[in-house]
Amino acid sequence: ERIIAYLYLPKRAAKPYQCLNWIPHSGVIGGSQRTDEAAEYFLGPQIKAGRAVLAVVPKGAIERPRKQGFEWPEIETVRYRELVIHYATEFSLGLDYLTTRDDIDMDRVAFIGSSWGSTNTGVIIAAIEKRYRSVVFVAGGIHPYSVKALPEVNMINFAPHIKPAKLLLNGKYDESFPLETAALPFYKLLREPKQLSLVVGGHVPPLEKRVPIINKWLDETLGPVKFEN
Repeated sequence: ERIIAYLYLPKRAAKPYQCLNWIPHSGVIGGSQRTDEAAEYFLGPQIKAGRAVLAVVPKGAIERPRKQGFEWPEIETVRYRELVIHYATEFSLGLDYLTTRDDIDMDRVAFIGSSWGSTNTGVIIAAIEKRYRSVVFVAGGIHPYSVKALPEVNMINFAPHIKPAKLLLNGKYDESFPLETAALPFYKLLREPKQLSLVVGGHVPPLEKRVPIINKWLDETLGPVKFEN
């Protein structure tokens, strides 16, 4: 099966471009929103700020629907383990594609996950993939059911092994990943260097609040974007 991916390139930045590898939210995985629409809404400001964005279309998205009758496996099953391996493999192949391009700076690639992309599978990808220089988790945390996963795909076993600098950006009143029971336990598992940024808001911080924080973090960990003269 051919994998689909969207690659957004900035207009005024100097080559080679810094690149953000986006791991999407459950709306994309579950097929309720197109991958390109979600990527452009979530990361449009970062593209305008001069960074490229790679958005691999995951199986289950509108662009890559599953066979009729598919049911998401229970997290403690072997089927779930195989699903995680499938996703991790495809997102890694997206990075393989980036290495074939001379307009992408592979020394300045950042992971950025949102919601689904900042828990379970997203955390595992950030830990096992060695080509990230910076990691950004937006609306991340540990769900109570996450600890039920088999050890080889259990996020709590992978979170401490994410080596690049990490930013966890959450809303103070996140209804999906409550601060005290989900976000902070996840943050405590992460090794230094790391930073926790909390903004007033619910699940997925508002655009106007998260953009300045993410851009500042990327400037610090990837370096400022260079523009053409």
